[in-house]
Amino acid sequence: MKKTHRQLLSFLFALTLVILFAATPVSAASKKNGLKKVTITKVNKWVEPTVTGVNYKLKWSKVHGAKGYQVKESHNEMNEWYTFSNFTKKRSYETGGEIKTTIKIKVRAYKIVKGKKKYGPWSKTKIIKVEE
Repeated sequence: MKKTHRQLLSFLFALTLVILFAATPVSAASKKNGLKKVTITKVNKWVEPTVTGVNYKLKWSKVHGAKGYQVKESHNEMNEWYTFSNFTKKRSYETGGEIKTTIKIKVRAYKIVKGKKKYGPWSKTKIIKVEE
């Protein structure tokens, strides 16, 4: 084999190794600050006869390395998000609304690094149409 062919083959082999080992895994693409994306796993509905409206309880997946979770909620189509945090012990959130309301909820994990909160990516927005 000629010297140029060997050089070309060694170059292609090295290039293949670089591409193979430098490629970002798919799971790393959904990470931010080392935390994976939270997934809302379950929505339970219940009606209390003494209170008007409908209540919902959301549960989400555990994120390895998270110190706690932050929840944002928006009612109707106002696009104003209200933040609720400090869900450190439990991975559930209760909310409610009047009949024919739309509630949007999203969750993200956080960890504490050098006394500051570092947040992961937001979950997909869960849209709940409140009906009795």
